[in-house]
Amino acid sequence: MGYQLPYAPPPPTYTIVLRGSPFRLSSTQIRADSPNHFTGVFLGGNGGCAVYYSDRRSTYFDLIVEWLSGYDDFLDPVKPRDGMSERQALEALKAEAEHFKLKGLLLRVDHELAKCAACAAALRLAEQHVRDRAPTRVSLIEDFCDSVRDSDSSVTRLMRGVKSGPPQCFSFASLRVRCAR
Repeated sequence: MGYQLPYAPPPPTYTIVLRGSPFRLSSTQIRADSPNHFTGVFLGGNGGCAVYYSDRRSTYFDLIVEWLSGYDDFLDPVKPRDGMSERQALEALKAEAEHFKLKGLLLRVDHELAKCAACAAALRLAEQHVRDRAPTRVSLIEDFCDSVRDSDSSVTRLMRGVKSGPPQCFSFASLRVRCAR
């Protein structure tokens, strides 16, 4: 007769129902970013409960479950939902982290929001720079064949690169790119 493993009961799971969408968490997940709202509800001093109902939106809760599961790359799939920008989506996730008192997640989202703010500031600076300076050489629109200024003989010559003379500047609506030689 083979060796039989002793019976171990499955770990307890707790259910969170957000606007009718159920999510199941293990006690390990609940304790991951503790103390938090879930440790109080499920593991509280009065014995807690097994099911928690809330009217919070479930839109970003799958990301919260990933965070509580210990994944660090869970923010990669944060995409704007319901017509939101990336920053607005992160703000919505931040609101959920604040509500559920997930301090570690809150710090992580704040870090991502700071990166978004830095990128937005750099973009505003670049856009202002483009607005302040008119294109100096060539404006290229759609298929690079609309117009050529300052005595350039052909767009194809520009696209192949020029061996001598100043670098060429191409203007795409509000974006200006300086091509290296």
